[in-house]
Order: sequence, then C-alpha cells, then structure tokens
Amino acid sequence: MASSLKVSLTTDKNGKCVRSYQPQIRPSTTNNIILNYALNKKDDRDSLLFYLASTVSDDFMAIEMVNRKIHFLWNAGGGTQVLKHGHTLQVNDEQLSKEEYWYIIEVNRIGNLATLTVKSASKKAEPDHNKVQGHSSLEFTKMSLNSSSHFFIGGIPSSVKVPGQVKTRSFAGCLYEVRLDGNRVGLWNFITNYGCSGCKEGVTGQVDASKYMFKGGGYAIHRQIKNYPYYEHTITLKFKTFDENALLFFTSNPQKGQFVSLELRSGKIVYQASVGPTTSRLIVSTTKSFNNGYLTRTTIQRRGNKVYLLANNSIIEGKADDWKKNDKIELNLSTKMYYGGVPPNFSASSWPDVVFQGFHGCMSGLQIGSTVVNLLNAEAYNLLPGCEDEVIKIVRFTGMGYLEMKGQPLERESNFSFTFLTKQENALLLLSTFEGSDEKEVENLEELWLRLWKTTQNYYSVAVVNGKLETRLNAGKGEKLIESSKPVNDGKYHTVTLLKNRRYVKLRIDDENVGSDEGLRLKGSRIDAPVNGGLFFGGVRNNMRVSQMTTTTNNLTGIIKDVIFNNR
Repeated sequence: MASSLKVSLTTDKNGKCVRSYQPQIRPSTTNNIILNYALNKKDDRDSLLFYLASTVSDDFMAIEMVNRKIHFLWNAGGGTQVLKHGHTLQVNDEQLSKEEYWYIIEVNRIGNLATLTVKSASKKAEPDHNKVQGHSSLEFTKMSLNSSSHFFIGGIPSSVKVPGQVKTRSFAGCLYEVRLDGNRVGLWNFITNYGCSGCKEGVTGQVDASKYMFKGGGYAIHRQIKNYPYYEHTITLKFKTFDENALLFFTSNPQKGQFVSLELRSGKIVYQASVGPTTSRLIVSTTKSFNNGYLTRTTIQRRGNKVYLLANNSIIEGKADDWKKNDKIELNLSTKMYYGGVPPNFSASSWPDVVFQGFHGCMSGLQIGSTVVNLLNAEAYNLLPGCEDEVIKIVRFTGMGYLEMKGQPLERESNFSFTFLTKQENALLLLSTFEGSDEKEVENLEELWLRLWKTTQNYYSVAVVNGKLETRLNAGKGEKLIESSKPVNDGKYHTVTLLKNRRYVKLRIDDENVGSDEGLRLKGSRIDAPVNGGLFFGGVRNNMRVSQMTTTTNNLTGIIKDVIFNNR
C-alpha cells in the first residue's frame, strides 16, 4: 500500500508544493501528530507543514515553522490556541546527511490539553526539556474531523480560507514522515498535487530496542531460547500499566501439559507453573497491586519445586510438595514464548487457569536467565518499539477491580474530564472520598468531629445509573445531584467534563451541557479530598461505606481514559 512507502517530500524546481490527502481520522477528543522534518536551504525560514480542518465547523489543527521555530495551532470549538516551541531549527547540508539536523516534531492533544515537542533525531530517546504545554477551553474537547476534512501537507491552495493565526501558506524543506493518530500518511498517496518533488530519505533516530509499548489486544511471539534448563528458570522483566488483568509472559509444552505463566490478576503479579496435569500447580502471588502506572521490576527464580517472586523490594516464596520426584518443565526449541498476549488462533482453552487478556502498557528489560530477549525480532501485533516518554492514558476494567489514585480536591475554580466506555446499566466511574483513607489517629474530640465531617460531607462521584450519567457533589453543606437525560451505556466513548467556578458547577457530556447552561449552585465553595489516595476509578475497596455518596458501587466493565484534573 502507498501509505507504507517511506518517501520524502519537498518543493519542485520552482519552489512550489501543495498536496491534499484523505485523512484517516474520525471525531475524537485525542490526537497525535508526528513529523520528521529537515531544512536544506539557508534562506528558508517559514513553512506550513501540516493543516487539517473541518469542512462543517471551525475545528482545525496546523503545524508551521515561523522564523525557524515550530508552532502548533488548534481550535476545538472554543477559539484558536497557539503553542510556540523555543528551539530554533538548524539548516542541514544540501545532502541532508546530518542526523542532528533532522527533527522529530510531535503534537499530543488530550481533551483540552496539548503538548509540542521538537527534538533532534539524534536525541530522540531523550526527553525534550523545552516541551511546550497549553490548554484551550475545557467546554470543547472533541474535534469534528473526519475523512471529508481538508487535509494539506506542504502548502495550502489560495482558494482555501485559513484562520488568521496561521502565518504561512507555502512549504519549504524536506518532510520525510508524517503520522496521524498512529497511522503513517503515505506522502505519495495524494488526492491533488501542485508542484512537489522528492528528497532524501530522512533520519528517524535511534530507538531503544529494550523497551516496548503494547497497545492492548496484541502480542509478541519469540522463539524459545537455546539450552533452556528443565529444572530451573529465571524470568526478568519490567512493566508499567493500569491493567487489572493481563498476560505478561507465557510458555508451554502442550504435549506434556506443562506451562509457565506470569500474569496480572486484579493488579497483583501471579506466577504459575505446571509439570503436568497429574500434579499441583506451583503458584505464587503478590499481596500488593502493581497496576499503578509506575515501573515495576519483576524477577522469577525457580529451582526445582521452589520459586521466588521478586517485585521491586518485596520477595514472595512458593513451593509445590508433590514436585519432588518430577520437577522438569521440558521447553525445547519447538516451543514458543509469548509476551503481552496471544494471537487469535491460540488455543487458550487448553490452559483455563491462565489469564490471556492482552497487555496495555510498557515492558522493558526482558531476560530469560542471562539471555536478553529482543522483541523487535519477534512476530508481533500492536507492539511499538520504545517507551521512554509514553504515558499510560487508558485503563481497561473487567468488573472485578478498581484503580485508586492521589486525591484531587475541587477548589473554588477547578475542572476535571475523562472519557469512558461501557454497556453496563449501573457502574461506578469515579469517586472522591475520605472514607477508608489512611490518616493519623485523632488526638481530641474536635479532630474527631472534623474527620467525621470530611468523611461524610466532602465527596464527589460520577456513575452510570440506569444507563444514564449521575453526578453527586457535596462541598460540606449538603449534596447536589446532576443527572443526564440521554443514555451513555451504548458501548461508545463518551467524554465527561465538570467545570467549577466558586459555587457554580456545570456538567458537560460530549461537549453538550447537562441541565441548565448556568449550571448548578453548590452549598459550599470547596470540596476537600485526602492527600494520599481517595480518588477511585471503576470501583472501590470492599466494605467501604459509600452508599450515601454514589447510587451504585458496581465495578466497571469497560474503559476509562484521558483523565484530566485542572488542565493537567
């Protein structure tokens, strides 16, 4: 396909280049754009690089170079915003041979937030210390962009009207690669063309081959390592995710009914091994959950019928007494190793005790014994190399767990937003509460009353109740309730936005107000929250007394993503 061809784009001999494309995009609250760009003429200082605009609204995104500095402009409905990166692009040589003067330009938009990074391809793996961040109105988060939108790479025809904040209309330099929402744009798969020519293949920079991003629903299949010891093994990997349940590693000998697995179950790390169907399984699990979005180092060391599970600084020991006469797991070169999931044709029913749900998150530092495992050489799907700056923005809930994060008070002026998907009639999406928080012991009656007041009169929740959205808020002086009139349990993504200005609160779903345009008036101006924990997504801990704070505590089966508090 033309989109898979890696070709570069520049102007023709007359300095002209205007190309239109059909964008592979749909209305969304998030976008990602990556450009690989270089300059090879000293006189070139300004250039339009990317322009995507709705044909039915003012929504648009543009990337341009103004006086050798990169700007990102966007409008999701609340007016045009501009991010200006401070790095000055340097001119490459005529052959475009200097890696340090090829630039990776990346834009990330989540709801009303946007970030712009500009890095030399030679420093792709390093963070951009000059990263620029900005935000637009939180009342408008979804862009009405689709396959019928205007999409120009290079210049813009004079017949197309652009917002006044866009400073350039013509193209200069060499554009090697364009990616829109994870899909490569085939630069030679255009609809219309004026001018334009080819230039040298660009430099994409070094990728850390020891880090991998699993996008969920994917897998990596690696050949078995040589000389795998039957009586012992050591498995090492690092991961970060918010997944409750997911497969980290699996290998087996189906003929003998033997297997080794490393899984996440309700956020806990679980190791299983079997030497055959007639003996017990060797199982060991952490008591603590590690699906918190932070990097976790995990090592499994099995020696005969004993196993040690190391998770960061904790060590858990397991033992199978009936393995003493048979502790061999025969994994030869005909067997395979699976990371992050298994393919659709895999016979998961043969291993009913294993969680095969696809992993969404980062893995790195993969080793079997002393052998480093490189997944770039593996058969893989929904797997990307590198994970250095990747932030886990999506959590899949399976109806059995929850995610607890640092508390977020709603100050006099506050906001939050998140996107969810579910088909449940009743499910808890979000709850902020002091109930169950780990605070110091009270020392007097006044502190006791203050804690009781915080626990019972400072909370906010969002839930699906009878298929519709219900939000409860209590700023210390009585509860207020907001309910949607339209169902939200249709299995499609919906974005919830709450805007608080002093005592007035406005709730929006998919950029439309719920209730009156003026909003609801609370009885207090601030909703307090615990410092550590207390912000729950998708459910709560067992035995928490929160029935007065939310109509339902049913655990969510679905997805929550792109959570934003106070424009961060």
